[in-house]
Amino acid sequence: MTPKVSIVLPVFNGERYLKQAVESILRQTDPDFELIIIDDCSTDDSFEIARFYSVQDSRVQVYTNLENIKLPSSLNKGFSLAQGGFLTWTSHDNILKEHFIETFLNSFEGVDSQFMYSKEEYISSEGITLHNNKIYDINALMFTNPIGASFMYKRIVFEEIGLYNKSLFLIEDYDYWLRISKKFKIGFVDKVLYEYRCHTESLTSKIIDNQEIKQKFILAVNQLYLSFVGSSNQKLANFLSLVFLGQIKNISELVYNYNLNESALKTVVKNNPTLTWRETKLNFYLILRQVWNVSDKKIKIIELIKIIFSRHEILFSKKFGLKKSLRLMSKMRY
Repeated sequence: MTPKVSIVLPVFNGERYLKQAVESILRQTDPDFELIIIDDCSTDDSFEIARFYSVQDSRVQVYTNLENIKLPSSLNKGFSLAQGGFLTWTSHDNILKEHFIETFLNSFEGVDSQFMYSKEEYISSEGITLHNNKIYDINALMFTNPIGASFMYKRIVFEEIGLYNKSLFLIEDYDYWLRISKKFKIGFVDKVLYEYRCHTESLTSKIIDNQEIKQKFILAVNQLYLSFVGSSNQKLANFLSLVFLGQIKNISELVYNYNLNESALKTVVKNNPTLTWRETKLNFYLILRQVWNVSDKKIKIIELIKIIFSRHEILFSKKFGLKKSLRLMSKMRY
């Protein structure tokens, strides 16, 4: 019998948290799923742990790679084996809330979105809840990844979009969301359905701490944006990469580069079925305000006046609130 949902779980040396990840899936309130675990040549007990669950529960399937092929290729292998009408994947160190499947399946009813994502909770290595100021607005998609790790999509999405890009290890998910947004509408579930673990061995931590991995990540980001906006929009791709990586620290420089690329950005957004131009623009202004808030660089009064008059919504949009804007202005160094 074909399962409603296929969950792919790639694992590499994940013995510390794998049991928690698998058991959170097996505790789902909707039991109609298959779990496909892809072991990427682990050298710890990950495979043995996965095999234990496959013996105990027929919904669990375990496959092992003959060599270490990294996350994107492991995902592609898993989804090529998937039979469900709805698809998702999770990591060996994260946890699904027990209503994850049920809530997502219900969210597809009566809407024309083929991809849904939800809020997530950040937890420490010990499972303690952490502060989370993540932006979930899908109209921030051009500048950051608002989707994160909690999502589900219909099989037609996989059939149309295809495989994850194996050359974009560390950012393959964001690339996939961007590609999906070009063809399908993306919806949001305003509930916490997932626990994302922050710890020193996670891929996210390695991007920050390992210079070699960090450089590969930067190159992948550049490649991702160039592929998304097209080779004819090289300047826009470079600008989006700098924004995503947080490499423009000066407000005037950020506004100047935005002005140069606004027309090209607007064209890309207006051709996207998920995004709206006004909200995308406001999300860029939010990023600009964040840079403003932490910047220690002085700005000339005349430059500030130009920014306010040409982009008054940076301060005076209802999205941000007048009191917050006044506090922001009070922090500016002149």
